[in-house]
Amino acid sequence: MMQGVYKHPRLLVLVTFVLCCNLLGTLAHARSDSETVTQPHQQTKLPQPWYTHQQNDWGWIQYRDNPITGFVEIKAQLMLNADLASVRHLLTDKKAVLTWVEGVKRIVVLETSENKRVQLTILDPIWPVQAREMLTTNILIESADQFSLTVQDNNQYLKLNPARIRVKQIDVQWQVQQTNDNRVVIDYLGYFQPGGSLPVWLSNEIFLVLISKSLNNLKAVSEQQGGNAE
Repeated sequence: MMQGVYKHPRLLVLVTFVLCCNLLGTLAHARSDSETVTQPHQQTKLPQPWYTHQQNDWGWIQYRDNPITGFVEIKAQLMLNADLASVRHLLTDKKAVLTWVEGVKRIVVLETSENKRVQLTILDPIWPVQAREMLTTNILIESADQFSLTVQDNNQYLKLNPARIRVKQIDVQWQVQQTNDNRVVIDYLGYFQPGGSLPVWLSNEIFLVLISKSLNNLKAVSEQQGGNAE
């Protein structure tokens, strides 16, 4: 048969084309099977270890890179000489927040309910970072001796403002508990994706510095007030 093919150049080209297509199809199928096997392994990346950024007799701050995005995750624990009401005020009152959170210029409350608030937080630009904003839903759940505050992005609530970059993803958890010795224990866990074209390494450095300063400010302000929430 192949001898007949050699006598007809056009037929030879057609046969060669078909054989190449079959070979490519086989290779593509094999590659697809390989990807099917390896894809779950690639998606289940192991978490990075936590590293200590700050530690002293009243608390600690740790960080690690998210294994998927590379953006930093931060967790911390603080022990404050304050009462639960004053700490709740500092974490939830929009004017009080400005007294200790670094990098926040203004907070606009857009919607409120019994335990939920939608708010727009406008951030002070830090050179060379462009101005940014965070659109979040804050949910407060409380009992007699503790409360939790969850802050998550709600970017579909408003259209993007062309003058500012919207932070893409926000996931913050506060757990606050009153102890028997008239002190408050705060557990914090936070993760952000800043949006825009900010390099991951620069975003991580800025986020770690801002959160560290903010938590130190929170301790100083809460204890300066002496437990007074007004």
